Amino acid sequence: KNFIQLDEIFQKSIKDIDYHLSLFANISVKAIFENEDDLSDPLKTHLAIFACQIGLTDMWRHLGVSPDYIVGQSVGEVAAAYAGKILSLEDAVKVIYFRSLNLSQECSGKMIVIQNCDVKIIEEKCKNLINGQANIAVYHSPLSCAVSGDESAIEELKTKLSDQLVKIIPMNVKCAYHSHLIKTSSSKLEENLKGLQYKTSTTTVISTVTGKEANSSFGSARYWAENVSKPVLFHQAIKETKQRNGNVIFLEVGPSPVLKAPLQNILPDTSEEALPSMKRM
Repeated sequence: KNFIQLDEIFQKSIKDIDYHLSLFANISVKAIFENEDDLSDPLKTHLAIFACQIGLTDMWRHLGVSPDYIVGQSVGEVAAAYAGKILSLEDAVKVIYFRSLNLSQECSGKMIVIQNCDVKIIEEKCKNLINGQANIAVYHSPLSCAVSGDESAIEELKTKLSDQLVKIIPMNVKCAYHSHLIKTSSSKLEENLKGLQYKTSTTTVISTVTGKEANSSFGSARYWAENVSKPVLFHQAIKETKQRNGNVIFLEVGPSPVLKAPLQNILPDTSEEALPSMKRM
């Protein structure tokens, strides 16, 4: 909200996003920010995160700051595609709108964050669940992850972990992102984005769908379908980025830091920093 009021670059970014968004729906991200709308609505939440990331990207560009590598986490990969000039702003808005719209219509399943536990143990326990399906949805670090799936499976997993010194945090979300329960949304999204125009990146992008350097399919309709349905290999992508560079400064582009907390567990033998563009007050 303050950036919209005080920064001309951020203002222009939001204005441009709203123009492209108006071609699809009667929604304004400027109004979402200024009215401090209820962000429990996943459609508004994802649009707001995207708009904030685009605005910050444009502000950093204006200051002459350009990345050597780009990593996006889940919804953040849409802004990453814009930052790498794979997608135009118009096409990035199209992707985020249909991605957000389809996911906002899902309401099945449950998600939890599990900390202080080797993710390999979690993977194994998920494979052996009896009451439904669950899987690691986001790999935060070797010792932290988000798990997504059927509510019965999540409850069974919590029971299986009750004898271990782990921290389990319920996630306040309306569906089980990055699980088998959003296959319908994934298919719809691919259909919505047929014919999407995308280019080869001008900057190396590390995909959090594969955990490796993005290939020529990054930005395609098929890729965005996988972006919502497959696990987010965030920790693997960060590690890959470090392996390609001697020294790294990670600049987080979003409304709140997501890398700073798990970074020490991802790269325990180094002194890399994660600098936030914004902090919650």
